[in-house]
Amino acid sequence: MDYREKLHMLSKLKLKRITSLNRSLNADIIALKTNYIYSAVNVLVTRSGIMQGSSNFALEDSSFAETDALTAFILQFYTAHELPDEIITEEYCEKELLEKYFAEKYGKRVEIVLAKQGVKRKLLEMAQNNAADYLSKSIDKIKHKNDMTKNACQRLKDILGLKKYPKRMECYDISNISGVDKVGSMVVFIDGEADKTSYRRFKIKTVEGANDYASHQEMMRRRLAKLGTKEETRFPKPDLMIIDGGKGQLSAIKEVFDEMGVQDIELISLAEREEEVFTLFSEESIRIDHKDYALKMLQRIRDEAHRFAITYFRSLHSKRNLASVLQEIDGIGKKKRMALMEKFGTIDKIMNANEAQLAEVDGIGEELARKIYTYFKEQL
Repeated sequence: MDYREKLHMLSKLKLKRITSLNRSLNADIIALKTNYIYSAVNVLVTRSGIMQGSSNFALEDSSFAETDALTAFILQFYTAHELPDEIITEEYCEKELLEKYFAEKYGKRVEIVLAKQGVKRKLLEMAQNNAADYLSKSIDKIKHKNDMTKNACQRLKDILGLKKYPKRMECYDISNISGVDKVGSMVVFIDGEADKTSYRRFKIKTVEGANDYASHQEMMRRRLAKLGTKEETRFPKPDLMIIDGGKGQLSAIKEVFDEMGVQDIELISLAEREEEVFTLFSEESIRIDHKDYALKMLQRIRDEAHRFAITYFRSLHSKRNLASVLQEIDGIGKKKRMALMEKFGTIDKIMNANEAQLAEVDGIGEELARKIYTYFKEQL
């Protein structure tokens, strides 16, 4: 018997020992592991304290955040599976949103347990290990990783006519609701991969109201002020800066570049509605094929910046339930709210959806889609 088989046997013994301590447990344990290109989810099913099975799932696209990926998976999983009394899962899961959704959709109270200690934490760790093991065994899918990272960077250089390979890219976004708790985010990608240790957040201090241009300018001044100082070791000069927005946002940041004499950092913006790229070289936007890995990488960076800003916003504005925002839009009742949640999985994805995507939802249509899209663009 080799070491791997012995470890497997020990794992089974440990599982039996843990489950025997909690004979009344009626729960599913769900864990996600990701390398930010692909993800794996493991589901352990426990009924009356007895482990009844374990299932693994591969998620093909992990360009979105763990919170969105895990929440969306859970919503989809229970369209075809029995709801337990408890779902034991990761700390970053959308606990309140899921509990409210299950109560409204299925009329059942399901407790979302964000396990931090004890037996439930040990069960979650088992599911995490299973997901990590499944991800490593499915690593052949990562053969396309270079296409989505380094090769995508080179493609972007060629398509946009950049002066050099964009090894370090920084992307910026602003988030607020009705001008309250304005926050900014800076995410960093190295060779097309997220470098989360380099992410930074900004609380906008000098801007009154929901002025997106001025908020971007304040954030950029504070970022660029670090160049040429001792802090540049922690905030290295990027090769490319990406702004979430259109020509207006790009022009606003160009003003800051001119004001501070910045010449050796390239600057672009990505307009979400049509996924147009704006540069300083041309008045016309650049359209990149939606299947091109270069555009997918830009979208991944932009979405990550938005997620990071929203996460910070929520920490400042935690009393506001974002799920309730849908109720504030005229024409969105319970059925339409449920349809939107089933389609997109999370509030953030609804906020980020375009009109065409919203209109595809049952009962929404073009007019209401336009109203939802406009509402969020004015508020965030």
